[in-house]
Amino acid sequence: MTQRGERIILLFLLSWLLATTMSAHGGQAPAPLPATASTDATLLRGQFLFTYRVKSPQGEDLGKIEEIMIDMEVGRVAYAILSFGGFLGLGNKWVPVPWDALALQPDEKILVLSIEKEKIQKAPNFDPSTLPDLANRQWGAVIHTYYGYPPYWEKRP
Repeated sequence: MTQRGERIILLFLLSWLLATTMSAHGGQAPAPLPATASTDATLLRGQFLFTYRVKSPQGEDLGKIEEIMIDMEVGRVAYAILSFGGFLGLGNKWVPVPWDALALQPDEKILVLSIEKEKIQKAPNFDPSTLPDLANRQWGAVIHTYYGYPPYWEKRP
């Protein structure tokens, strides 16, 4: 096939795709994105999240994320489970923190937790070998209330 023939087929396919898209939208072309909208999302592979250190806004090391709890019913991250305290991994307690309390700084490979260290030290926690019922919303409400964040399931998307 000649180069001209390939162009004609490509033009036909593009025209067909445009016509199909317009037909699916009631004969109207899809609305373009607003000029101020970003066309890219900030995505992070889940496995990398577990390699990031968690720090306070002052730069103090607070630990690392051990688990991410996702509420599949509402399609949101519920909590991050912070491994906190201890020495060389011994004596660590796991502290659930509201996902909204974390801010990602991918260039520095850290998560900034906007909760004071003293509050984390006194926070509800558990031993890694004995997980509480993390899906229980009463338990979740206690965690969110403790930190002063509204429960994630009450927030509008």
